[in-house]
Amino acid sequence: MSHDDITAHFVDLRRLTNADHILRAAIAAGHYHRLTPEIAMLRERFTELPPWDRVRARTLAFGWSADRAVLVSRSAAVIHGLWTLGLDPLVELAYLTRSAPPRSQRHPYVVYRRSHLHGHEVIDMEGVRVSTVARTLRDVARYHGVIAGVVAIDSARRRFPALPLDGLTMGKFFGIGMVRQALELSTGLAESPLESEATALLKLDAEIGRHSIVPQQEVTIGGRRVRPDNLIDGWLIVEIDGELKYDGHTFGKPTDDVIRAERQREKLLQNAGYVERRYGSRDIRGGLMLADVRRTLRSAPSWAKTTG
Repeated sequence: MSHDDITAHFVDLRRLTNADHILRAAIAAGHYHRLTPEIAMLRERFTELPPWDRVRARTLAFGWSADRAVLVSRSAAVIHGLWTLGLDPLVELAYLTRSAPPRSQRHPYVVYRRSHLHGHEVIDMEGVRVSTVARTLRDVARYHGVIAGVVAIDSARRRFPALPLDGLTMGKFFGIGMVRQALELSTGLAESPLESEATALLKLDAEIGRHSIVPQQEVTIGGRRVRPDNLIDGWLIVEIDGELKYDGHTFGKPTDDVIRAERQREKLLQNAGYVERRYGSRDIRGGLMLADVRRTLRSAPSWAKTTG
């Protein structure tokens, strides 16, 4: 859903007049959900939104409500259409010329960043002020860590291929080491945020990271081209399965067809001498993927393919 599709359903409570008595009654009856103290949305419409669009709706609402503040970090990433590591309901704001309000006046969904933004690092997007893509990537990595930075930078490489990234580490600032590491780990080859997260975790692992990890390397088997999410040491394939893959409609195929195609592909790979492992979000974030990949690499079969 586009920004316009969401904001078209916003009600600016600051603009209500005495003539809006029906709308006021509906709000008082709880038929509208307050995204911010100033912006509301029909509750039924809000609850029908997918989780990521709910986060986007709240982010847009705070952006609309902020007179002098700027959406930054992950909140700016949401507006730019970039991937984020998970769904965080908190909205991140920063001021150009003033400090954050006292804690007693802060909304529970808002985090204020001392980002020291410059004027050229702020743009207007559909009436909402946000940090530029480059500044957003820097802030995501330094405020949320290396993995979150990799996810955002991978997304930016795909969405804005002409975007120069060499300036992300210019100057001196808090968290520059995390930004540098995120840049080094990013490839722009990941096809989903979960895949980006998994690849970064594999590379950062002290044991697994010593092996050759190649994302999205195409291999040809029996005339069929296959491009694994990650190929380790030329024989171990690590595939990442997002939940949307099996929802029956996002990828245009029924769930049974997706599973059947995966089984046929897995058999083809096994017959060619590859070992394939598949992991979902719980496996990745619960540590099972890393533990299983370590164990598999330690017990590499004698027939395993070797690099080259």
